[in-house]
Amino acid sequence: MNITQQDLYLAVREWYDPLFRFALSLCRQHDRALDLTQNAFHKLAQNREKVRDPKKIKSWLFSVLYREHVDQYRRGVRYPSQSLEDSP
Repeated sequence: MNITQQDLYLAVREWYDPLFRFALSLCRQHDRALDLTQNAFHKLAQNREKVRDPKKIKSWLFSVLYREHVDQYRRGVRYPSQSLEDSP
């Protein structure tokens, strides 16, 4: 059984706020938390055939968000951002 459009709609209504709070607790930045949350739902919409059971949407979303946060953190450590004012 694949996830329907209705399942996606219900997932956004039910899990957006808890997912955003989780993202905020991870990164402590409002804008990044919004981006992480939006990316998790975007990936769900793109890959909804991978989640066969609508009951597993919650764990799938939280796992995707966590992995994305870890990936961004590692990228930031490996390639730290530098402002133009600090450049030679």
